[in-house]
Amino acid sequence: MSTLSSDNSKSSMIAVHEIGHSVGLLDDEYTYPSYGTWTGGETDGPNSTTYTPAQLAEKRAKWYRWLGESDPTGSTVGRYEGSAYYPLGIYRPTSTSLMRELSSTEFNLPGREAMIAGFYRAGNALSSTLDTAAANTHGKRIQVTLAGLGGTDGEGRGSGPAAGLARTDLRWYVDGVERVSAHGRTAVTPASLGVRADGRSHRVTAEAVDRTDAIRDPAVRSLATDTLTWTVKAAG
Repeated sequence: MSTLSSDNSKSSMIAVHEIGHSVGLLDDEYTYPSYGTWTGGETDGPNSTTYTPAQLAEKRAKWYRWLGESDPTGSTVGRYEGSAYYPLGIYRPTSTSLMRELSSTEFNLPGREAMIAGFYRAGNALSSTLDTAAANTHGKRIQVTLAGLGGTDGEGRGSGPAAGLARTDLRWYVDGVERVSAHGRTAVTPASLGVRADGRSHRVTAEAVDRTDAIRDPAVRSLATDTLTWTVKAAG
């Protein structure tokens, strides 16, 4: 929970900027002349680097998957000198972004992916009031809830990576085999998924994957995948 009190006209964007640090683990991208030249090694921040574009690609590091893409900030993802307070020797992904100045109201593409990763590290997009630890019956209704996902305005906007539109894909499996007919349904019964009263125990799994184009890193896609599994005893 975050609480903000301010009479600054930019206060809402200041809050989003600060959440960029706490959730996305993003560096500040603005600089101070007095800091001079960065002399440290490679940074931990996902939006600062000492690597050249060729090194980013060779090492499969940081934002290499986004290089050359048009960015929602109006820039092109590349390597721009000045980040993490140092004007020289360290680089950011785009010429501007919300982590650099408040006149920019958007995270850049690497920043968006880092924010998405942070949200999924902290929470799940899939939930249910039905206990997964208790055995369930053949005809018992299983209902799941998908979290509402969107931008800072509460809405997913447009399409493609520049929009960052969340697209949650909900699928159902029985003993590891997808039941395609149940794709997208938020309520099922094991019987409707084809579980028969054969006296055996079966595993029913709901899987939600955020298919947003704002994710390119497989590790982040894995974070954006949530599952719930119930054991079903189909009495014979």
